[in-house]
Amino acid sequence: MSFETPNIQKEDEKNKENSSEKFKSIYRGIWADELEDKQQLPMGGSLFSKELTTKLELDFSNFDYELSGFTEENLKKIYKQSEESIKEWLHKIDSNIDPYLFFLTFQTQKKVHKLLEINPETPTNSFERRKMYQNNNVPKLSQLKGKSECVERAVLGQYILQKSGIKSSYVSGVTMNNPKDDDEYPEDHSFIVLSDPTNKAKTLIFDIARPKSGAEIPRLLETDAPFTYDLLKDKEDLLVGAIEVLQRGRLWFGVGDPTAGYHKVLENNDKQIKDKTSEKLDNLKKDAKEFIENVFDKESNPKERLRRIKIRTGNALELITREYPEVFENIEEFCNLQDKNEFVDNIMSVLDPVLQSMSERRVENNFIRLNELLTYAISGSTAHIHLAPKEKIGLHKFKEGLNILADIIERNKNVKKITASSDLVTRKSSLMEGFGFHIDGLISKEDHEKYFPDYPIDTITMSHITREEFLEKYKINK
Repeated sequence: MSFETPNIQKEDEKNKENSSEKFKSIYRGIWADELEDKQQLPMGGSLFSKELTTKLELDFSNFDYELSGFTEENLKKIYKQSEESIKEWLHKIDSNIDPYLFFLTFQTQKKVHKLLEINPETPTNSFERRKMYQNNNVPKLSQLKGKSECVERAVLGQYILQKSGIKSSYVSGVTMNNPKDDDEYPEDHSFIVLSDPTNKAKTLIFDIARPKSGAEIPRLLETDAPFTYDLLKDKEDLLVGAIEVLQRGRLWFGVGDPTAGYHKVLENNDKQIKDKTSEKLDNLKKDAKEFIENVFDKESNPKERLRRIKIRTGNALELITREYPEVFENIEEFCNLQDKNEFVDNIMSVLDPVLQSMSERRVENNFIRLNELLTYAISGSTAHIHLAPKEKIGLHKFKEGLNILADIIERNKNVKKITASSDLVTRKSSLMEGFGFHIDGLISKEDHEKYFPDYPIDTITMSHITREEFLEKYKINK
């Protein structure tokens, strides 16, 4: 009797062939609904070619021991323990994302950071990472600990999500801040696409390589149209708009060449966006009216009525009354009314800007959104501007936000100074001076620790402009 010696090399080649069939090709990238151990992931190549010649070996087995408890059953048990607090927090920030999906992406984000030894305060050394792929070398995922970027983080995130039972896909494509900016280049980027558990027709982008708030909060964006393989498979240039579900930031994802200029986009048209906001506002007004009627029926004490209204509207009321000081004065006055119809009608009328703000999700972390680049808050005689943490300032958007703020400042006579502090002020000080701001220097260590704990020391600069200078420069209808 004779035995045939197995041809190991042939088996390996066959396995690689089978695994490559699981990758669906899109322009200069791939789409994968499932990733497996020992696959070689095509992930990059030349700027002048759409061929993906650089590869990464997915040695997921090296992470399995530390992921042994990351099962659907265990995750649901842990979620149950904190379900109410998660729902309460999401309600407070006015987000309608599925609470379990948020919990799951939060846990995945943390696990990826731990397994790949990611330090949010220390950016990856891109040169060290590139060396791992030189000379056609195919490194293993586990060898990229401490050196990972979007590809490595997204593939491990996808593998972890597969264990949790959620429907997700790994995608390598491109991303942009604003495809209408002729000077911006699309950036090669890998991310995860999720199906919305509450609505199968919706999709979300889990941008795992670019988390929020010092790497603690996952960046999740609802796409303007279902983001699917079928949508991208025959396209060479298409970007789909997506809006963050926790804050109103906006990004674009899709396929294309890394060149500046015109790019095809797919987004909600203005009518769809207005309809969605209008529907939400109608619902908020309905709920508010029922609540105010209930307050009148249950409370006769004006102070108690005011207290309940303040609790219900949360920081939205507090922040909007800084923009419109008369709102709070009017609410105090109307809480004394004894006729129910008068009480309800008058309170509803003065709450209108508060409800409008809530419908647009303009309140973000105690700041009010002016546009996607700028938010602001008023404290005493100072209005403080916060700039979104972007590498590039969109000059048009920056000026647009300041024009909007000028109308608000003109109404609020208490504001005497406008300040702006950011790492962008440090890096773009001459640009800020061009916008009329005076550079004051680095903020104090105490303020840095209080307001900018996620940024390295000595990176945040304060600037200011007086009320008179600001209105002269940015008030449109003088």
